[in-house]
Amino acid sequence: MGRKAKLTPEQIKHYRDKHVEGESIRSLAKKANVSEALLRSYISDSAQKIKSVANQIVATEIALKSLTISAQIAAQDRAARIQRMRANLESGMEMLSGNFMRLAFMSQTELSKVDESALREDASSERLKTVSRLTAMANASVEVPMRMAATLAQAEGAGDEKVEIRGGMPD
Repeated sequence: MGRKAKLTPEQIKHYRDKHVEGESIRSLAKKANVSEALLRSYISDSAQKIKSVANQIVATEIALKSLTISAQIAAQDRAARIQRMRANLESGMEMLSGNFMRLAFMSQTELSKVDESALREDASSERLKTVSRLTAMANASVEVPMRMAATLAQAEGAGDEKVEIRGGMPD
């Protein structure tokens, strides 16, 4: 077993929040009775991300205010459409990935029934054909969620980048 953590998750959150509010790691480490290095290892990455996102929010609000009222409304409408699209796509991807898992499981179940010593017999041959069909269906079922993921990435601004579609079971 590893060493007991010096700070609880609640304490880490408390000190991270204090750091995000501007308190120095040095003063927080003294209060927590831990080394600066230890406290920094607990909170720096998440605190940096919080600060970065906060700066992005402020920059976005400034950019939005620089637009005319009608352009602000158009930008907010577009953002709302993208958020709805994201929620719909995530829901669809979840459902379709479940189909893939079910088909992959069925394929593996059938494959486990194949008697390798009797591959020339009709029963084993038919099972292999079934495995092949199930594998093809599982792979086809992955294509739609992958396209949905690519669409989602484009809607979120990654549209200039080429999105590589991969997935499925080995044939």
